[in-house]
Amino acid sequence: MPYPCATARYEIYRLCYLELAQSGIIAQVQDNEEDTTNENSDVENHSPGTVTSATQWHHLGENLLPKYDMMQLYYFRDRNPNAVPRMLWDIAEKSDVVLDDQGLSGRTLRRLPALAIAMYTTSDPCPIEEALAALSRAVEDERNSRMRSGKEA
Repeated sequence: MPYPCATARYEIYRLCYLELAQSGIIAQVQDNEEDTTNENSDVENHSPGTVTSATQWHHLGENLLPKYDMMQLYYFRDRNPNAVPRMLWDIAEKSDVVLDDQGLSGRTLRRLPALAIAMYTTSDPCPIEEALAALSRAVEDERNSRMRSGKEA
């Protein structure tokens, strides 16, 4: 069975983070009321951390962590590489081939977000940006671990 492609890895991670947010492990995020007069309001208003006159707090949801096709539509052209969907996409791409065409299985991908929060964060609840930095570190650790075990075999 082939390993998940980058799009599938993005969706696996995205769903994990939505579940972690629903359970309260991921902190509420800051968002702005939408300005319907601006065509690019989805990109500007759904980038966490942007503060305007109408700041609100709510759970991480599909509007802030969209499905792959919406992420590609709004955030590939976005000039903000620190937008949460772009950061998650970069990690999904980085979760690619580990060693000799052996990628990360779906099961491994599914456990990494929670494991990363447990191992590499101290905030409770954890901000999404900190959770993504922890996931990036966990992916690197997994790569390094598999490379070491591959060399030992």
